[in-house]
Amino acid sequence: MKKNIKIINIILFITYIFLLAYLTLFKNYLGREVGTYSINLIPFKNIIKITHEFLINNVSLRFFIRNIFGNLIAFTPFSYFFLTIFKIKNKKQFTIIMFFIILFIETLQLILKVGCLDIDDIILNLLGALILFTLLTNRLKKIITY
Repeated sequence: MKKNIKIINIILFITYIFLLAYLTLFKNYLGREVGTYSINLIPFKNIIKITHEFLINNVSLRFFIRNIFGNLIAFTPFSYFFLTIFKIKNKKQFTIIMFFIILFIETLQLILKVGCLDIDDIILNLLGALILFTLLTNRLKKIITY
């Protein structure tokens, strides 16, 4: 039974990786302008801008949710897979690995000209993954102590 769960998790992980690659590198309906690129290295610049634009009704709720919450949840599945498949339970190790995975994808977007390298995306992606990782590891600790 344990082996079957591991196989299912590996299949789900591979599926997630392909979906993530598709959405971040190949799908252009997400508000990206293919063939253009930019770099934002000022933390919270775009988060504040998008939030402000939403509050004054210059962008839709859908755009706001897609950009802010989409970035928060995009990398959360890594939390589950790192705990179950790779047995990574150390938050510092998880954070470092996630940072480099996210930076790699952001850099690929820049190189492939399918988006921008945006520090705000890195912040939101990492924050979302860390929140779920923390919740899952705390839950595991509670289960183990019973």
